[in-house]
Amino acid sequence: MSGAYDSFTVRGYLKDRLPLLAVWLPCVLLVFGAALVLGATPWGAAVLAGLVVIALAIALTWDFARKRAYYAGLHEAIEQLDHARHLSAFVAEPRFLEGRLSWEACDTLVYLAGKDLARAADAADDYERYIETWIHEIKAPIAASRLILGRLRGPEATALRQELESIERHVEQALYYARSQALSTDYSIREIALLDAAKEACKRNQNLLIAAGVTPELAIDPGLHVFTDRSWLIFMLGQLLQNAAKYGANTIRIGAREKGAGTSGAVELEVADDGEGIPEADMPKVFDRGFVGENGRAEGSATGMGLYLCARLCEEMGVSLDAYSEQRRGTRVVLGFPANADTLNLTRP
Repeated sequence: MSGAYDSFTVRGYLKDRLPLLAVWLPCVLLVFGAALVLGATPWGAAVLAGLVVIALAIALTWDFARKRAYYAGLHEAIEQLDHARHLSAFVAEPRFLEGRLSWEACDTLVYLAGKDLARAADAADDYERYIETWIHEIKAPIAASRLILGRLRGPEATALRQELESIERHVEQALYYARSQALSTDYSIREIALLDAAKEACKRNQNLLIAAGVTPELAIDPGLHVFTDRSWLIFMLGQLLQNAAKYGANTIRIGAREKGAGTSGAVELEVADDGEGIPEADMPKVFDRGFVGENGRAEGSATGMGLYLCARLCEEMGVSLDAYSEQRRGTRVVLGFPANADTLNLTRP
């Protein structure tokens, strides 16, 4: 940051005090003239006027030095602080009037910002609780619909079952969106088997994959483990499977490999499909909230939330996420897990 502080130089300080200097100069001349009238020699009058000039110069220098020191500290604190509420704690209250006024104004703004932040946090918590309650409530009619569908047969029942599963997927997505927006600490980092998580994600989406004619292929060592939240990982894999099925994939390959060794090592989990691929122009925005891209607009029912949620949850858990694609040749999404729990860079609030 720059701005007004950059102009707090000797030149800027004197320019700001031009009215004072304009009054001070006639006063010096007046002292010189009064000394002559009172019988002082020209040299003596000049010495007296010089003493007045020196006294004022010392006063201005001292005033400039203390104010510059205060504003330099304030500027440095603003540059380095991550949260405004810490500002008044790192900047001492100054001893001059203008500084105290600015310090008190900052302290008041910090207090008000803290209140606004607390209200926003409460509102986010209320929103999350409402969404979670709504989701739990909506599960009852969904479960009842499943029981009714279980007694029905025929193509209409199959189509209705697929639509019901689509509703369930959107409900699940809404739950994870609410949690990600509220920066929920509802996740639990544990050592899990990647193959088990991948199998569970495929199982939960098996009807969609079957209906779309997609064949999942798992190439993961059963002994390969990572540190992450199991339910969040299964949800993210589900989003990737659903995207691949939605955009023309015939085969989805989920593979994993170890990369590096020791504390600097990592495990990469790759989800690759042979679908439509993503246009090059859309690639920089695929993780943006609400971005549907060319394929999404053509498909018609895309929300642009799947990859955004994956990116958000990965950020929460300290997992890297990268996407690579070539139009009409498929898409690869790579998740990078630290191999050691000590290297996790979690962003818990």
